[in-house]
Amino acid sequence: MTSRGYEPCKIGGPSRLESRVSPRRPRSKVPGLVVVRGPHKDEPRVWYWRFRRGAAGSSTLWTGWATKLEAERTAYAILADPDDSASLTSGGGPQTVRQLLRLWGRHQDQRLQDPHHPDGSIRPRTATTYRSCARRVARSLGDIDLRRVDARELRRFAGESRAPVTIRLDLTILAAAWSWGRRRGLVPQVDLAIPHVAVVERVKYTPSPGDVAAVLTHLEGRNRLAVKLMAATGARSGEIAHLTWDRVDLTNLLVTLVGKTGSRDVPISEEVADALYEAQTWRRHRGNFVLGATPLTVGGGPSGVGYALKMACHAANVRPFAPQALRRLASSRLLAAGVPPLLYEHVMGHSFKVARKHYATTSETARRDALALLVLPRGEVVHLPARDIAGGRSLKSDTSE
Repeated sequence: MTSRGYEPCKIGGPSRLESRVSPRRPRSKVPGLVVVRGPHKDEPRVWYWRFRRGAAGSSTLWTGWATKLEAERTAYAILADPDDSASLTSGGGPQTVRQLLRLWGRHQDQRLQDPHHPDGSIRPRTATTYRSCARRVARSLGDIDLRRVDARELRRFAGESRAPVTIRLDLTILAAAWSWGRRRGLVPQVDLAIPHVAVVERVKYTPSPGDVAAVLTHLEGRNRLAVKLMAATGARSGEIAHLTWDRVDLTNLLVTLVGKTGSRDVPISEEVADALYEAQTWRRHRGNFVLGATPLTVGGGPSGVGYALKMACHAANVRPFAPQALRRLASSRLLAAGVPPLLYEHVMGHSFKVARKHYATTSETARRDALALLVLPRGEVVHLPARDIAGGRSLKSDTSE
């Protein structure tokens, strides 16, 4: 890197300036904190550090890309955590399931903070799921010694009165933490006897357009507008929550939705445009956001759109459905209309393969119409040619031209 636009001469080897700023392997005064790789190709001050403690450095507590100052701060923060006193003794390594999950969770946090991590980066939502699962496992199995984690304890955990899909996810996270600890010598070199948890996949209910119209009569204000937008555009809850007025084009009847798959322009009807035009009076006290809401308030919280939608379903005597069901409804209507795959992907923001796997549904009327095609005509005799049973030949000569 150069300063003030100065470009050193490349003839005859590196310049004196480049020789003076060449990166050196940094050394830390924190015992057990060393550089194992680097420097980073995009930032010469960033190196890959490893922090070990225990007998002969047998326990790895942290690894990641960082500057010397950042690495030392992380090491001091680990040493200052009183909950890790048992894992930093002379014996080294975690002793209980809770300590193993804590170390594994720190490793996942490093993956979240560093996109260049050797194990790959993870999204914030994935990290949040990891933390929630680790807390549930620690509440039930946290005090068990790592040498005593057997099939009996795991079966007891799998038999708790919780949703099977949640238990299966928690056991998957425990198995991932155990595998991570085995590679680093932190746990016994044995496989966990993870029990099988049967999960019955429930068919998600998708309302009909008539159900949505009936529910809208019992909604008002922000809740009514949110439901109308999701039903008319098939947008995700977060995309509606983050919709701003600068992405609303009432002249051309378009809204720009920004979500996890990027941004896309979705047309709206004149009815939805009229509802947005009336909602512009909210802008004075709700800011630039159309709903003045967050993804949590669009969800199922007590003050959210999801809760208001549930109450409106009861008032309209309609089977309750969540905001996500409006996206399935929009997807089903597009698929039933036979729109081209490219157009479908542009409107919905996911691939056509995902649509066939997760969003394709059929109504009862469509199924009855399809079965009607398989019914034989009534009162008519269907003449079949007589065939020679031995040779399989027709006994009648074909007189047709």
